[in-house]
Amino acid sequence: MQAQGGGRPDAGRASAAIVATSPVSLSLGRPGHDGVARGVLRVENVTDAAHTLSLGLQRDAAGDAVGLTAAIDPARFVLAPHAIAALPVEVRVADVSAASGVAGGWIAIKPDDGPAQRVPIAVALPGPATSPVRSATLTPAELTGAATARLSLALGAATAPGDGTVRLAAVSSLSLELYRGSRRIAVLYTARELLPGRYGFTVRALGAGGAALPAGRYRIVVRATGTDGATSRVSLRLRVT
Repeated sequence: MQAQGGGRPDAGRASAAIVATSPVSLSLGRPGHDGVARGVLRVENVTDAAHTLSLGLQRDAAGDAVGLTAAIDPARFVLAPHAIAALPVEVRVADVSAASGVAGGWIAIKPDDGPAQRVPIAVALPGPATSPVRSATLTPAELTGAATARLSLALGAATAPGDGTVRLAAVSSLSLELYRGSRRIAVLYTARELLPGRYGFTVRALGAGGAALPAGRYRIVVRATGTDGATSRVSLRLRVT
């Protein structure tokens, strides 16, 4: 189990607060392919005077381990009495594929005169990308007449990172296509949102419309995209006699 907070409640410091934030903690989800997770922090001046605010990132241990950095725009500004500023926050992970779990820390908000406040911030780390198609076999690889072959696929993955959770790398899209040379003859099967596991398909020597395939050499191409954006393309030879 992983938890993160802003520290012990302090009624005295709360009563002296200069700003209020929304949300009270910033969960940014997973970084994109560019390694950046994005969000918006709203900061409200709850006093009757203008204040200069400086914002910066304080990293937790996991944030240190993955080289977390943050860009807050603007990082220093004057906030008028009772005004609200919506600040874009971009958090970058140096190597998004190197770890799993949660990393983060706190956005520290320091007024020019008054106590600093900290807003917990968290980024989900997906860990190393998992190939959507872990294995693909076609048995037998030669068909005669009305005989059938078995196409077996192992898709996605389920891992236990050791924090009491199970992480699923599912498959967002799958297609099975029949080729002869460079020409696609038929789309045999399509599906979306498949959980990790083993899947089996029956293959017959039939093309589009159910017509028998002429004797020759073919390929079944398996294409898949994982929920983490990883892609797979596997080509399996098939001979029709």
